[in-house]
Amino acid sequence: MPLTKDIRIPMQGARAHTRPGPLTEERITAALRVLARIVCDHPVLLNQDHVRHLAARLLAERDAARKDAEIDAALRQFALPDAALTSTKPKAPTWAAR
Repeated sequence: MPLTKDIRIPMQGARAHTRPGPLTEERITAALRVLARIVCDHPVLLNQDHVRHLAARLLAERDAARKDAEIDAALRQFALPDAALTSTKPKAPTWAAR
């Protein structure tokens, strides 16, 4: 069924982005909510198989984002102190100081 131009779907808090930001868990959850609202308000507007596929991809992205966050947290837990991380200058040998 072709889309008609007279159907408008209002989104609360929607705003134009000049460039997309990173795909965070909050943005994925918001996209799932918008998708669910479109399906509830206009059930014949979208192909149900396409909606299921899109929702599955969004859920997979959300799970991947959660896993990345867990990995980052684990790495931060065992990270070196900040002074060791910021020092990129090679240390001079002790004999050169004499």
